Amino acid sequence: MLPITGGPKMGVNGIKVFEEYLYYASVTKGRLRRIPGSETASATGPSELVINQTGVDNLDISKDKIVYLAASTENQILKLTTRGKILEVFGAENSTTIAGPTCCVLDLSGSKVFIGTNGGQFAPVNGRFKEPAKLAVIQA
Repeated sequence: MLPITGGPKMGVNGIKVFEEYLYYASVTKGRLRRIPGSETASATGPSELVINQTGVDNLDISKDKIVYLAASTENQILKLTTRGKILEVFGAENSTTIAGPTCCVLDLSGSKVFIGTNGGQFAPVNGRFKEPAKLAVIQA
C-alpha cells in the first residue's frame, strides 16, 4: 500500500488476524481492508475493502466479530457491527476525552477496550488542543 500523495509517508498502521483473514488499517488512506489467507500465511484471494473511514489507525476484533477501531484523527473509538454499521463508542471529533487514539485492544473477556493515544500531537483537537500521550480503558 503506497502512502497518499502529498501526505505523511505512512503505510499500514494496524493489523489483526481473525479467522481466515488478515485485517489491516491505514490512517492516511482512511481504510480498513482484509486479505483471506491460509494456515501457511499465504494469501488465498485479493484484498477486500471493509470500510473507507477517515482516521482508522488500529483495530481489534471481538469473538462475536465486532470490529473496534481507533480513529485517531476523529478522536474516537468506533465499532463496526457485523451488518457493516459504524457506531460511535467513545469520544467525539471535537472532544478532548481521548485525543488521537492510535491503538485499541480488547481484554480477554471482551468487556473492556484498552486505548493508547498520541494526545492529538498530529491532529490537534479543534486545531489547538494537544496533551501528552495516555492510556485509557472503557467498557466494550
